[in-house]
Amino acid sequence: LEGNILTCFTVTARGKTENIRVSNSQFWTVSGKPPQRDGEHLLNLEATAVIWHWKFKPRLVDGKPVDTPNVCQTITFRIAQSPNSKT
Repeated sequence: LEGNILTCFTVTARGKTENIRVSNSQFWTVSGKPPQRDGEHLLNLEATAVIWHWKFKPRLVDGKPVDTPNVCQTITFRIAQSPNSKT
């Protein structure tokens, strides 16, 4: 299962992320078979976990850090090909 997950969140004045949500997601399988719903759910959870660990430099207004809502980032999951595979 591979996919692109668009996440949106708030960057706090401390540079942490909160209010993380999946805004849109697209999935596909390498085999061409329809993706399983549980796999899609797991990738959505992993995408939000990735964002939760990120740290940002907060936006400054009048020299003071402020919360920045509605920051969006796409997380992409791809299956890496083996260096020995022939495609």
